[in-house]
Amino acid sequence: MHNTINLVNSWLQDITFDLTLDEDGGTIIQRDSSTVILIEVMEDTKLCHFYAPVTALSEYTPTAGLLTALAMNQYGRQLGGCWLAWDPEINMLCLCHNLYLPTADTITFSNTLQNFMIEIDKAREALNNPSQQNPVYQPLLSDVNGLSQNQTITY
Repeated sequence: MHNTINLVNSWLQDITFDLTLDEDGGTIIQRDSSTVILIEVMEDTKLCHFYAPVTALSEYTPTAGLLTALAMNQYGRQLGGCWLAWDPEINMLCLCHNLYLPTADTITFSNTLQNFMIEIDKAREALNNPSQQNPVYQPLLSDVNGLSQNQTITY
């Protein structure tokens, strides 16, 4: 595991972050007052996992928030290859992405981190401002909201 940690540490230093992975292969980047990014190396899978809390669900319309998140996850298109996941420990939707380390280098790592930060903002905007959502989400929400328990969607 230390070889992979050393590799990612060298990439972090190359992009001028003054931080390193700890012994367990993790570190936290505090981008701003509302954005924390966890970077974790998973040796068994040769992945570098990026993780950031995005938003809590509205207490008034939690189902709509979950349906929006699922729609955003569809094919990974809306989130640039990232996905939203529910973290029950902090009761928040979180953005996730995995970078396959054997095919990565400093530039790939840097670009992945920068793009991940952009996707955090896009996901936060879409989930916190439903009126601003891309119209792509609307048909899914209206179709699901109109179903009764005995109906199914056929394709």
